[in-house]
Amino acid sequence: PPLGNACASPSRNMSARSTANAAWLAQSPQSPSRRATANGSWLAEGGSDASRQAAPSASAFDSRSVYCFCVLAVLISISCIGMLISAAATTQLPGTTGASLLPQKERSSLRRDSPAATTPPPPAWSFIGNGYCSPKGETLPAPDGLWLGETACKQECDNMPTCNAVTYDTESGACYLRSQPSMPTECDKNRNGWSHWKPQNLYLGIDRHHQECWTIGGCEDDGAGVCDWCGIHKGLRMRCCSPLGKYGDGHACNGSSFNNGLQAHHCVTEANGVPDPSLISVNFGQVCKAKASSVDSRTSLPYYDLVVVIPAHAQTDIDRRQAQRNSWRRLLDESGCCERCGSSRTVKVIYVVGEEGDRDATMAEIEKFGDMVILPGYSQQFYTKRARKTRLSIRVAVDSFSFGLLIKTDTDSFLFLDRLLPYLERKRMFWDVSSDTGKSVYAGDFSGTGAAPIRIKGHKWEDDMYQQVTTFKQYPRHAKGPGYALSPDLCRYIAELEGPVIKDGIKPLTWRRSQIQDLPSEDVSVGFWLFAMEYTAVNMPVGLKDDGCTNKGQVIDHYVSNDNMTRRYSMFELTRDWCKPQSFVPPPVKQSESLPPKKENSSESALSFVGSLLR
Repeated sequence: PPLGNACASPSRNMSARSTANAAWLAQSPQSPSRRATANGSWLAEGGSDASRQAAPSASAFDSRSVYCFCVLAVLISISCIGMLISAAATTQLPGTTGASLLPQKERSSLRRDSPAATTPPPPAWSFIGNGYCSPKGETLPAPDGLWLGETACKQECDNMPTCNAVTYDTESGACYLRSQPSMPTECDKNRNGWSHWKPQNLYLGIDRHHQECWTIGGCEDDGAGVCDWCGIHKGLRMRCCSPLGKYGDGHACNGSSFNNGLQAHHCVTEANGVPDPSLISVNFGQVCKAKASSVDSRTSLPYYDLVVVIPAHAQTDIDRRQAQRNSWRRLLDESGCCERCGSSRTVKVIYVVGEEGDRDATMAEIEKFGDMVILPGYSQQFYTKRARKTRLSIRVAVDSFSFGLLIKTDTDSFLFLDRLLPYLERKRMFWDVSSDTGKSVYAGDFSGTGAAPIRIKGHKWEDDMYQQVTTFKQYPRHAKGPGYALSPDLCRYIAELEGPVIKDGIKPLTWRRSQIQDLPSEDVSVGFWLFAMEYTAVNMPVGLKDDGCTNKGQVIDHYVSNDNMTRRYSMFELTRDWCKPQSFVPPPVKQSESLPPKKENSSESALSFVGSLLR
């Protein structure tokens, strides 16, 4: 019945309750005697339901009557609450279905095939003691903030792939995260906290066999112990050993099978190791492909864990785009997965160009590779209007995709994807798109912060505007242009600075020029736009020149020539290491080996709103 009728008057409600009781009791599996007892408990004194609506005499208010009325009031309240819940559950909001009313935790925002069948369940936590317990293992970066609580402290550890031991200190409010292969056995006498440990099953999905591990993985014990960064290979935990090492009898690295093309320390298994059948390896490629072609149900946009935007000139950057397609981008398959990176994250790379250059040639490139977007009504002379183009490029990403992180980089930058994706994972930069939560992150090389603008006439980085606009003599905090990362919330903020995208009838979408101030340098402009925003600045190892092979901790380097890009890839194919010995002469890259032309799939439709403008 309508809610107003259900709770309008006691007499009508009680009559309705009596009828509902009779219907329920008629179908109830309870015995007749039990039902009679239940009815009799509130129809005591022999009165009927109807007679109870009359004004009772004073004698009727004995203790049993008072008890019955109290029970009846409770039943009426439960009935009304139940009807309200039922009405709320069946009432649909405009434009929604009943399924959309499920709580956020009970529904997935991404329509995707679940990888649960290939991912091992997380191990259970074991309480160790109230103090600090040893062995402590490797100390990991502490989470942001204090007083998280015991449960949240363990959740922080669950979010970090290498963490399996925590101690929460109730006096200081600190949460300590550690990596400890064996269960701690001795605890001190401290009684002001909790220490927990779990098996390191989270490493079971990692297999970095024959990959460099000393610099990138941080395993610097020369094979004395297992290297968790290396993971599991064919049921064996791996160690970080060198093919040049002189290991004696009994050493775990002695007799191991090495990658002949790699002279640095890399991940190997023990020569006489016995595989453990309980160590179930997970194929990262399978887990990644299970997520491929995902769609964010909140926005109906294709979802990628990482979107890489590369502003480019339509004509002068043709060779640079092809060099990237022939080198680091070849680690990505058609679904955006990088199985050789030891990551299950999906990646989408797009070039954003203006209407400059040969329009037919640009359209032919779009048709062939499907990785480029033309900004309508925008053309760029060489190296001009860089700030607005960067903002528009971020706007294209926001309007075309749902993503967990964005990286802006250049056409002469080199992304070491096998270093970059694990680094972003360790720093926990990816957002949880299903709940739209994560840290507001701005990551990159901030070495230019505080520098004075160059005001020399004709200089490549001439900036005579910043001081006039701000009256400041030093640049704000900003990440250098070769490569920086932005969380989705900061991307949306920057995208909205351009103003809304307007749809006028059947006319295509057009950009409305905003009044936001653009500075000559695009990287300084991003820091300038975010000056008043609250975010976490992360010093990401980005090289400002071509030195990613001398500093193997870098995830991006810059000013890499086209030839050097293809050389690096040829070296990687042979040795699983980008960095060549001086005497190495790589075979030429055949044109047929370059990035294949695009194949039609659902995700490409995300760029159709721009491409349709030119067709």
